[in-house]
Amino acid sequence: MAAGARAAGVDLEVDAETIPIAAFAWWTLVGAALGVVLARLLRDRRRFVTVATVAAGLSLVPAIAAPDHTATKVVLVAAHLCAAAIIIPVLGRSLTAVDHDHE
Repeated sequence: MAAGARAAGVDLEVDAETIPIAAFAWWTLVGAALGVVLARLLRDRRRFVTVATVAAGLSLVPAIAAPDHTATKVVLVAAHLCAAAIIIPVLGRSLTAVDHDHE
């Protein structure tokens, strides 16, 4: 996604510093690892999906606030949402659904 955006002319800069393409892969791996830890801690599909979705939403704040250029903001937000749309359901499917009405 980042390489495509850069090829399309998006600067991908924050505070006049270019975001390396490798940073997108690195932070996606970090997010996935945090998701695995969270899934193991919560062990319940509904709780995990709820907490992970809120965390993904909160992760958008710096992506929206930091860049000066709208195009960079759009790419960062899209990258966060794309990663979350893949990672959260995959990890959620690995968890057991708990019936909270009968706990």
